[in-house]
Amino acid sequence: MDKKKILKSCTRCRKHKTKCDASKRHPLPCSHCSKRDLECSLDIVNAVPNRIDSQIIESLNDEVNSLKLTVDNLITKKNKLINTIIMKNPSISEIQKCIEYPIDEYDEINDNDNDNNDDDFTITYNNKTISISLNDSEMYFMNYKNNYHHFLPIFPDNFFELPINEIFKESELLFWCIILTSSINLNNKLYKRLSKYVKQKVVDTCWFKTPRSVYVLSSLLILTTWPIINNNNRKINDDLSIKYLSLMKNLSLQLGLHRLEFINEFSHKTNLIISKESDLNNLIRERIYKFITINLNYWLINLGLLYLNFNGNQEDYIINKSNNFNFSTLENDDKYINSLLKISLIQQRLNENLNDSDITTKSINLNMFEVILSDFKKNIATINFDEKTDSITNKDFINLSIEFSKVQLFSYSFDKQLNLNLNDYKKNIYKTLNSCFLIVSILQKVNFKLININSLPVHYKFMIEFVSLILLRIYYSPLLNIEDYEKIKTNFSQLYQILKTNIDANYKIIKIIEKFNTLFSKNLLSLMNFNKNYYLINKFNNYQNSNIIYEIIWLIYIFENNKSDDTNLNWQQIGLKDENLINYLDNLDILAF
Repeated sequence: MDKKKILKSCTRCRKHKTKCDASKRHPLPCSHCSKRDLECSLDIVNAVPNRIDSQIIESLNDEVNSLKLTVDNLITKKNKLINTIIMKNPSISEIQKCIEYPIDEYDEINDNDNDNNDDDFTITYNNKTISISLNDSEMYFMNYKNNYHHFLPIFPDNFFELPINEIFKESELLFWCIILTSSINLNNKLYKRLSKYVKQKVVDTCWFKTPRSVYVLSSLLILTTWPIINNNNRKINDDLSIKYLSLMKNLSLQLGLHRLEFINEFSHKTNLIISKESDLNNLIRERIYKFITINLNYWLINLGLLYLNFNGNQEDYIINKSNNFNFSTLENDDKYINSLLKISLIQQRLNENLNDSDITTKSINLNMFEVILSDFKKNIATINFDEKTDSITNKDFINLSIEFSKVQLFSYSFDKQLNLNLNDYKKNIYKTLNSCFLIVSILQKVNFKLININSLPVHYKFMIEFVSLILLRIYYSPLLNIEDYEKIKTNFSQLYQILKTNIDANYKIIKIIEKFNTLFSKNLLSLMNFNKNYYLINKFNNYQNSNIIYEIIWLIYIFENNKSDDTNLNWQQIGLKDENLINYLDNLDILAF
């Protein structure tokens, strides 16, 4: 017989969820019932579940155990498959040995010729001193405002009218991040010396302490928009930007930037020195939070990593509101920010959908996202950005980002797994080339010799690198007409000129291009025989924005370790007809300009 249990709260108090003292006053009514002269009764329930409940629990336990066994079997099969693949293929580190890396020159800088220690702002790092005067600081801040601020307009223009000492007092990290970034195009020597200190300052500010300031987030935004240059970053985990991205997102949630209406419930440290107006401060916080999402999306897509949804399945009010395309009432900077945010969200979904689908679904997604991007471009054309300049504008930069997204999209059609016929494959290549050429034409609005690629935010630096590799790979394929190769070469040379503006910082990408060109400008037919098909991507099938570089490195590695003198291309075997390109293909050289 089941045991009985008397509840401690009376029936009425449990119903109204009020505190009850019936167990103490029993057999008298509880205080609430006594005051209202109501009947007070205590319920009696079974202390243990009945047999039916026990059977249900036992059945559920059996199902859970069965599911665990199924998952264990799947994991075992996956591990066996991975081990098989690893046994057949060399490691990534071994493959990348074919690309040499330079010695990190930053460790060889002579710091004996430091500036005057009596200057207004002085820092000491590893017994070495860096000093900068107030006048020089104002010059660097003005340079940042003129050349960098419009790419990351999180602060209003009057921020740069504040006294430098006041900004330094409020956040030393933000002060030095602005000086560091501004020195990219002003003082390369200062940049190399100061970069070490800034990295250590981030550690001191964000890891040794608990930052509670919006200005720390602003500093991390700057460092992920113009990342600290380091030639020796061979592994993704060694890239400081990855650590900064994660830290920045977590801090933004801790400070409640995603809950603007309730910001004061989180921390008074989110207040800003720029203005006492709550609306302006909220706008600044909102801009910071949007750019955190933008940078996170662009970095993860470029690295071929899954999007980290830090908010779980919750709706993000700020991001969803910004996704609304009604920009008519926005400031010019916010039109640019919201447009860039929209594109980054499209790119994120594009890459997620195209990497998590079967062949049929992938083909549908290719068409769907092409329509989405085309419609978005039409909408952008209707927006007035209120720009009074003859050079490259915010609308131009948004169009650059749209075409970049299209190149990413079309590159998924290069995958041999789609098994496209030759005509459809060529159509996608020409779509890709059209977007690449549009990107170059927009960049031609400025003097290419004046573009320092490291002065560009990562959104456009990634684009130039990716489009350069796409053009390189298409150039070395026998799918086009002779006049197409000349046009590709002309456009590629413009982007390569930008890459060469800073050889030290762009050493890896330049080395890959030069080595690929050296190997295949005279051996393209051997490459075609090796692949046995006309597809441009054979080895790496997912996250084309990152894996195009791995595909090219793989081709360099495999060609160096499997040299062949077989230059008699069997056109039919790779699905092509002899189009009299053999003599022309033997003389391709994309760097001969």
